[in-house]
Amino acid sequence: RRFVNRRAGKMDDGTDEVLYNDSKSVLLRSRSHDGKTYAGRTIKRKPNGDLVVHNDIFVINEDSQYKGKGLDFFVNQVLALQEAGVKKIETHAAGSRTSATFNGYYTWPRMGYDGTIQNYQFKNLPKDIQGKMGASRSVLDLYGIPGGKEAWKEHGSDILDATFDLSENSRSMKVLLS
Repeated sequence: RRFVNRRAGKMDDGTDEVLYNDSKSVLLRSRSHDGKTYAGRTIKRKPNGDLVVHNDIFVINEDSQYKGKGLDFFVNQVLALQEAGVKKIETHAAGSRTSATFNGYYTWPRMGYDGTIQNYQFKNLPKDIQGKMGASRSVLDLYGIPGGKEAWKEHGSDILDATFDLSENSRSMKVLLS
């Protein structure tokens, strides 16, 4: 139970459910009692033996008592997963400037997730930013360029392979702790 609560980012007033459990993965859902904040996580073991968590969905509605607490939930999850020996967190960082529902494409990299900028996304970035990127297609590299975060917020979209490296001195951890 402690494993489920800490790893799923349980809300103080919430409930957790194990929706699926087999020898390869566990699917968890956490939800606040009012239903305005919810998260889904899949915990799985890779063929090489590494334990990985996929953050399937994380939503805090505008009128939720947890609005503005996403970073707190994520930091708690990171610390708990490190303690459990999990190697990384994966997600599909969804959204775009025009999305009314999801902002993960912009928010998750600010917390340390990295991922690949697809060719069509790169072509939408301003030419000066493209030039500063060189051959790199890393979202975190883009965020390190002056004006990069703003360019991504305006022109970016879904990051299909967003990954947070839970290693102690990883780039992900450095970004989260900065």
